Amino acid sequence: MIAVWWDNLRESCDMRMMAGTSAAVCWLLLLAISPVFSTAPTLIAQGLSWRIVAVFCSVVLFVISLVLGAKGENPEGKALSSGVAFTGATAFLGVLLHRFTESAAIDFLAAVFVACGVAGLCLGWAQPFSTIRLRKRVVASAAGAICGCILYFAIVAIPQPFALFVGACLPIASTACWMVLRASAAPDDAESETGFHLQSADRIARDGSGADPAQGIEMRRAVLHPFGRELSAAIALYGMLFVLAGHVLPETESMWVLSVVPGVVNVAAFLIIEIALTLYMVKRIHRENPVVAYRPATILVAIAFLLLPFSSSELSLACMAIAFAGFGSFMVFFWIVMGNISQKWRLPYLRVYAQGFLTLLAGIAAGELVAWLLVLIRQPGFDYVATLSIVSLFLLVAMAWQMSDGSRFANETKEMGGQFFEPDASMRDEDDSSGSPDLDRVAERYRLSPREVEVLALLLKGRSIPYICDELFIAKSTAQTHVRHIYSKMEITGGRQELIDRIEQDGYSLA
Repeated sequence: MIAVWWDNLRESCDMRMMAGTSAAVCWLLLLAISPVFSTAPTLIAQGLSWRIVAVFCSVVLFVISLVLGAKGENPEGKALSSGVAFTGATAFLGVLLHRFTESAAIDFLAAVFVACGVAGLCLGWAQPFSTIRLRKRVVASAAGAICGCILYFAIVAIPQPFALFVGACLPIASTACWMVLRASAAPDDAESETGFHLQSADRIARDGSGADPAQGIEMRRAVLHPFGRELSAAIALYGMLFVLAGHVLPETESMWVLSVVPGVVNVAAFLIIEIALTLYMVKRIHRENPVVAYRPATILVAIAFLLLPFSSSELSLACMAIAFAGFGSFMVFFWIVMGNISQKWRLPYLRVYAQGFLTLLAGIAAGELVAWLLVLIRQPGFDYVATLSIVSLFLLVAMAWQMSDGSRFANETKEMGGQFFEPDASMRDEDDSSGSPDLDRVAERYRLSPREVEVLALLLKGRSIPYICDELFIAKSTAQTHVRHIYSKMEITGGRQELIDRIEQDGYSLA
């Protein structure tokens, strides 16, 4: 079983991509919720800190990237490789400068360097993730998140200063994996896999060429606002709730940033939910569905804030961890969706990802302001925790009222053979051929397994092996093995046409 899963993982996800994203995820986790890099406070009411300056500088860099992307410019070739390598080096230098300097000016420079690392890693990995098929993007995102959490535990277990040095090297390792991956890719990989040689949405929006009027209107809307009002509101809200969950107990926050325990608990909760969602996706629904990561996020965050007023100071850490798991689940969904949007509308990945992260950072800034206001207005008898819980739950209800379903943001492009994850009744009836009475009789006569019946149904529709792999979430070798078994059991030697003839000769309908 483990060997089969490993083969499927290797075929569905490039190991260099998984290693690089794991290092990037681990570095971001260490930066956000661990004292390995910094013990600076995160609550703005406690004063301007290194982390807050780094976030502000990241906003500036994402704004610059958004402006470049809005002009249709994506860095390519040597400029892109040099930029990614530079950000890895600056991230390494920024962490070390912060830990070993006492000068406020140098500390500010360190925050700028770290911000370059954050923006560079996010936008650098956006390039390969926006040019691969949805199945590979889902697998690479889930695997990167899981391995990044495991790597986090390994690093925080190392005593200082070794943990600091190993963690600081992660951006360099991540960018090295990125450069190796890029160097090994064929020049036309993006075009051959995603069809980027087609007209971009920017061009269609300007001149309306190559699209019918309805499609042109939809594309113009995508160019102006690719995430739409509903998803943008959800992105900002999750950023706000992430901050509010982190400021559950302002009095103890200064002690929390000195301990590795809160970070370990948060990452453990995220790791557990990510493994559970991945297993559910692979074992139950057998297809690459990022909505699996989106839907539990709201429930987890709501549970955390619902239990918060009834928990003690010790249990409040568990509530914070549940909320963090929900936020992490949403971030996996969000990362996948940004790649989908970039592919679907042929938009520059630089613009899509920069706008997405800016929306998230806007929510984080709003969360900091709300937390600061709640601390500011506290008086004797004012229950800060209960007020925080009520405000957060109200925001969740408002989001749920405005955005009831995120599935339509997670569709693979039609040019890549994709379809809606949750089709309507007519589409579901059409695609659910495994439940056909005729195919049930074929399975009984030739002793086909349930999975072989699913493969047979797709073969009879003329689907290719790559399509079958993506549809059933199986490796190419596994799909080919099922096809061989079907041909062997049915004694087919002349290929698919003979298979169709055999079904018709036996009196079964293909309608």
